[in-house]
Amino acid sequence: MISSFKGYAAATLSGAALCLCVGVRPAAAALPSVDISTPTNGSTVRHGTIGVNANASGAAAIVSVQFKLDGANLGAADTTSPYWTSWNTAATTDGTHVLTAVVADSLGQTATSPAVSVEVANYLPQLDITSPTNDSAVAGTISVNGLVSSGTAAGISRVQFELDGANLGSADTTAPYSTSWNTTSATDGLHYLEGRVWDTLGNNVSSYGPAAVWVANALPTVAISAPANGSTVSRTISLMAGWTGFAGITSRQFNLDGKYLGTPDISFTLGWNTTSAADGTHSLTAVVRDSLGRTSTSTAVSVTVANGLPSVAISSPTNGSTVAGTISVMANASGSAVIASVQFKLDGANLGAADASAPYTTSWNTTSAAAGAHVLTAMARDGAGNTSTSTAVSVTVDNAPPIVSAVAATGISNNAATIGWTTNELGDTQVQYGTSTAYSAMTTLNTAPVTAHSQALSGLSASTLYHFRVRSRDAAGNLAVSADSTFTTAAGNSAPVITSALSAAGTIGTAFSYQITAVNSPTSFNATGLPTGLSVNIGGLISGTPTTSGTSNVTISAANSSGTGSASLTLSVYSVCDVNRDGSTNVVDVQLQVNAALGVTACTSDINGDGSCNVIDVQRDVNAVLGGQCVFGP
Repeated sequence: MISSFKGYAAATLSGAALCLCVGVRPAAAALPSVDISTPTNGSTVRHGTIGVNANASGAAAIVSVQFKLDGANLGAADTTSPYWTSWNTAATTDGTHVLTAVVADSLGQTATSPAVSVEVANYLPQLDITSPTNDSAVAGTISVNGLVSSGTAAGISRVQFELDGANLGSADTTAPYSTSWNTTSATDGLHYLEGRVWDTLGNNVSSYGPAAVWVANALPTVAISAPANGSTVSRTISLMAGWTGFAGITSRQFNLDGKYLGTPDISFTLGWNTTSAADGTHSLTAVVRDSLGRTSTSTAVSVTVANGLPSVAISSPTNGSTVAGTISVMANASGSAVIASVQFKLDGANLGAADASAPYTTSWNTTSAAAGAHVLTAMARDGAGNTSTSTAVSVTVDNAPPIVSAVAATGISNNAATIGWTTNELGDTQVQYGTSTAYSAMTTLNTAPVTAHSQALSGLSASTLYHFRVRSRDAAGNLAVSADSTFTTAAGNSAPVITSALSAAGTIGTAFSYQITAVNSPTSFNATGLPTGLSVNIGGLISGTPTTSGTSNVTISAANSSGTGSASLTLSVYSVCDVNRDGSTNVVDVQLQVNAALGVTACTSDINGDGSCNVIDVQRDVNAVLGGQCVFGP
């Protein structure tokens, strides 16, 4: 269908033909569209320059957008998207005005946007929140103040302050305009203060932008985050703290044991050279001051300063010792800080894992080390990272037992023998022996370290085969045991048997002799328990002059290579006056003395007239003559 056309005719003489040309125009494209996005319809604009923006589109390319104010061009047409122009509202009278935008496309088509009605209010009253200031912190009850100006001759009717969009108190009708705000009725945090002002003509407008304030009724808090409570520190470390609160922090101060550490600043880190403090326990705190002048102190953090090195010493094995098998290596460690670990080392290399608790020890299987000299050390590490190494301990690893050689039995008799041997290193001495390889007997251990060994066996049976083996243990505890060896004791006679009399008597002050005799060829004699003044020689003669009366039980013995025979000899020593040797000096002894002196055996007269002449009469006769004394003394 042809919706429009235009025609024209042209005549030519060529070919005497007449050509009628008709031009046909195609259907028109859809008109472009345009609408104003800002300012919005019904809004109020104030004194100043604002941006007027529009969105435009169409089937054909958009060539330009021309903004218009009250039908007149507002600035030059904008030819590129986004489409906008600036409007200085101060050049426009207060009141209602209409904004439109005309769009033109590449086909020459135009379209006009819906009208946007705006209220220009260059001279409306103006309210500015002057106190508190934007982004400030507040606490307690404060005064909210506003500065009001009127753009016309009309006066100010009232001012209503608002908190987070709700009325704050009642409207203030007289300058200066303010209201009281108890901030504790609001939660701590960010809040917005604004207001609205009315003039006497009924014009009203909100404040120029809200004031953002931080309600901070709670005190700020501060906590030390490094070092940790109970930690050990040394050298130079970083102190760090964190804080919370809605009022800004104006300063931070670290304290050591209640005294300033460094100078106040707003940094929450501080380098602390701990060498300026004595080793031991110290207390760290942090103090913050907020923009409201309030302070808060952190919980104290206790730290142990440990710049002194720990001490450590190996207690076992001892320096210069010889070791073998699996042993425990032990050390003692201490320091101003808690010991974190002790690492043992063998010839400079770690020996087992570090021990983190006392008593500090590690197990060492010495068979994993070559025989010979080695060095043990221990390195202690404290909680502050300080380390110290012990004095070296030298040990000799010896896991080989002594080498036994030249085992021999010598001096063999019917009841004894001597066992001898040598070792290639110092060791103790002991022999196991018996009539079988069960070795029912063992000599007493001789712990003296020697290389030439000897032990005597005694109490053996004659003509008997004995088994034996020797034992030597070196300083490292390595035990060498020889192979089984044997010897046979010699045949022998019986031990002597005492044949001499087993009783004898002597007199004080009178020479005494007694010969011990025995059978089975004794080679020596002995006597023990002799009275004072008597002795025995190797030939068995007991002799001397006794000096004390009494009876002694004397052990007499005779010995040969087969053994010793013994017996008990009752030896009595009497007083000189004890003539009848009954152990007491009395009238009988006197009678016997008189008889010996007079050569008679009876009395001479019945002195006491009892009808008989007897010892009593003799006693009386002697008493009369001698005064009652013993003839030969007491």
